[in-house]
Amino acid sequence: MKKLIVWGLIASGVLIVVVVIVAIVSVSNMTPEEREALHRETVTRDSIRALKEAERALASEETMSYVIAQDFVKTRLKFPKTADFPLLPVKTSYEGNGLYSVVGTVTASNAFGVESEYRWSASLRYKGSNASSLTSWELVELDMR
Repeated sequence: MKKLIVWGLIASGVLIVVVVIVAIVSVSNMTPEEREALHRETVTRDSIRALKEAERALASEETMSYVIAQDFVKTRLKFPKTADFPLLPVKTSYEGNGLYSVVGTVTASNAFGVESEYRWSASLRYKGSNASSLTSWELVELDMR
């Protein structure tokens, strides 16, 4: 049984060496234009992958900007425990330099105990670290109507 495993490992190693040699020969037989095209394709693929990862991170921060903004909005309400936010904001956008703009609505009891809908807009700055932590965000401006 051990001999079979050893021969299997040797065969795998030989196969890897053959694949590497074929790849080297293929690249060395390419014209400079073909090598340049292959390089551009590889760089483009890597750039696209990095861009997609950045977009995912940005989308996550935009989502968290809405969640964090809700906490800041609650501090301005007379009865924050009655606050009911929609699942999605009216709008979120990344303005650059860690600054996010969020527009939303909230339904909450007013000073008379009557349920009212408020429209709000907030500017938040993400300071880095953990996007789901309130301490990673700074409230720049909050307007409620």
